[in-house]
Amino acid sequence: MKKIEIIIKPENKNVITKKLGSLGLKKVNISEIKNTDIIENKYTAEIKLEFVVKYTEVDKFVEAVKESFQTGVESGKIFVSPVENAVDIKTSLEGVEAL
Repeated sequence: MKKIEIIIKPENKNVITKKLGSLGLKKVNISEIKNTDIIENKYTAEIKLEFVVKYTEVDKFVEAVKESFQTGVESGKIFVSPVENAVDIKTSLEGVEAL
């Protein structure tokens, strides 16, 4: 399993959630964050989307986000990291079944 984190501008939230939903994603965690430019001491409001998928699905989600936001200006970031296990507390399902 892999965790995908996407950091984008808040005005792009609806575009990306529709795109992710069209690829079969059912749930995503969305947090409001502040990106800080330490040198200029400026804050930028952004959102972070986080979700876990099977390792075989990572490329389709990353490519879809890149295609949606590759505009030539700073559009955000995508981070992919490994997830050792997932546990659904209600059902006790583990691994990809817990997704």
